[in-house]
Amino acid sequence: MKILVVSNNTSVLMNLCIRLESVFPLETIVQERDSLMAGKYAFNNKIDMIFADINMKRMNGVELVEFVKHDNPKVQAFLVGTAEEIFELTVSVPEDVDGILTYPFTDDLVVNMSADEKK
Repeated sequence: MKILVVSNNTSVLMNLCIRLESVFPLETIVQERDSLMAGKYAFNNKIDMIFADINMKRMNGVELVEFVKHDNPKVQAFLVGTAEEIFELTVSVPEDVDGILTYPFTDDLVVNMSADEKK
């Protein structure tokens, strides 16, 4: 399985990748700080799961998920953001989104969400 993690916030990117690596130790985790480059990567490579920061420059997380799912609708897509960003988004969460994570992340949050997806 290949997991793409996208955030232009280095702290968020590193923190989530560390937690995902502990949940999916045998899987490939690809990090990208630029949402347009992440879209290009997803277009050119098979990915199984994407975690996209809601608030990014150039292309936000919702737009990135929609772009990726257009070509690969089976990708599991998760948005990540602060509680405030999530609250603003909950009014219109796209149906393409499989889950939402708030940061700061905890191991339990990532493990529980990942366990739901492994079923």
